[in-house]
Amino acid sequence: MRGPAITTDLHDSGSEPEYHDLSILEQIPFHSNTQICLCFPVADASSGSHAAIIHTLTNGLERLSASFPWLAGKVVRVHEGSDPGSSGILKIQPLKPEIPRLIVKDLRDDTSMPKMDALRRADFPMRMLDENIIAPRKTFFHESASDPDPAPVFLIQANFITGGLLLTFDSHHNAMDKSGQYQVMRLFSKACRGEQFTSDELSSGNLPRRDLIPLLDDAYSYTPDSELVRRIAVRAPSAPSCPTDASPPPKCTWAYFTFPPTALAALKSRATETLTLPSAAAGYISTDDALTAFIWQSTTRVRLPRLHSDPTAAPASTLARAVNVRRYLGIPQTYPGAAVNMTYHTYAPQTLVGAPLGGIAAGLRAAVDPKTADLGHRTRALATMLHRTPDKDTVGFIAALDLSADVMVSSWAQVGCLGLDFGLGLGEAEAARRPRFQEAEGLVYLMPRAVGGEGVVAVCLREEEMQRLREDAEFGEYARYVG
Repeated sequence: MRGPAITTDLHDSGSEPEYHDLSILEQIPFHSNTQICLCFPVADASSGSHAAIIHTLTNGLERLSASFPWLAGKVVRVHEGSDPGSSGILKIQPLKPEIPRLIVKDLRDDTSMPKMDALRRADFPMRMLDENIIAPRKTFFHESASDPDPAPVFLIQANFITGGLLLTFDSHHNAMDKSGQYQVMRLFSKACRGEQFTSDELSSGNLPRRDLIPLLDDAYSYTPDSELVRRIAVRAPSAPSCPTDASPPPKCTWAYFTFPPTALAALKSRATETLTLPSAAAGYISTDDALTAFIWQSTTRVRLPRLHSDPTAAPASTLARAVNVRRYLGIPQTYPGAAVNMTYHTYAPQTLVGAPLGGIAAGLRAAVDPKTADLGHRTRALATMLHRTPDKDTVGFIAALDLSADVMVSSWAQVGCLGLDFGLGLGEAEAARRPRFQEAEGLVYLMPRAVGGEGVVAVCLREEEMQRLREDAEFGEYARYVG
């Protein structure tokens, strides 16, 4: 389905509304919102303390949008001509009122909503944090012209529960990625505390986006390489109106797993001791490299019985890893938009399961290390392909993946949102979690690392394979199931 259904035709309108441009890389259709929920303890349950929190958040949003007006907008599709093969251009158009919406829910009397103590004892599992209750919009959306709140750039929902506040941030993925969302949250925290924005924050926060990604010149051959081919969606033929052989989709489930700091250190040590690619930054790998490799290997291991028994199963497993490309393109790390690309790594499933962890991790490191990676050029090539493609809805980061065998990993591990207090007088959040959303087989999120170094990972698998992962002895040596 095409992106936001809110469409403006400049060819026929006669006058152009006010817009904020999005970069060419931000034209990739995500059809999704990025969500993060911060869980704060609230000792004083009085209505006065709640009113003070709402007042602080509202004033913060007013100050934030006064300096960064694009945050109080919606993502729209603009048609600048009459080419029927064009998907149009995504831009940000201001909304009224000119501040992002704050939605407030008092769930203290809702018996279906757990208390803060219960959440804490259960370690904030995904099953207890439903986006339909605690988030302002769904992760995956299908816009319609009748939607009263179409494709907003940024929303916040404050959920008061007994003993706590669940503060959920929701951003349109075409307007910002997870790193960009963190920058907006950081600026919002300053606004709530009444602090002034620096000149650098104002500059990078309002950075012109239209030409942010430099295109390759006209001499560049428009022959997509193997990685660019992965982003070209193949449109399936129309299905018959009454299919007779359609089988129900597999039942999948989400779950969180926690990795104590000692387990993360042990994984990194294990991977370092089994390195097989000396070209990977002189033997260096990160904790994220080791953890990502371990999760890919483990999820493939529990999928092996199905992959071996199904003759139609994919012959290989591919890991698609989201990468912040700001540093490869000279974009400020504080840029609050979307600047992400993917790396891809492929193994035969049996080979992957038996490979040394260090060899897998080293391959992941080599693909992102500036000394060995060409992500800057690859991102410019992707941007050039997008620029030259009229129908940008044919391009997608995981368009060619089979997530019944493949894995897509996005890491929030280094995003420091747990250190933000938003001037609420509640101290720092106890947990940062992505609320439970529609099951999406093969998706993995590394959540923001806790202050003590604990890692939390969200995984979506088929139910029987999730059960095998929970029972897997090697995985259980490092990870604890939360749910």
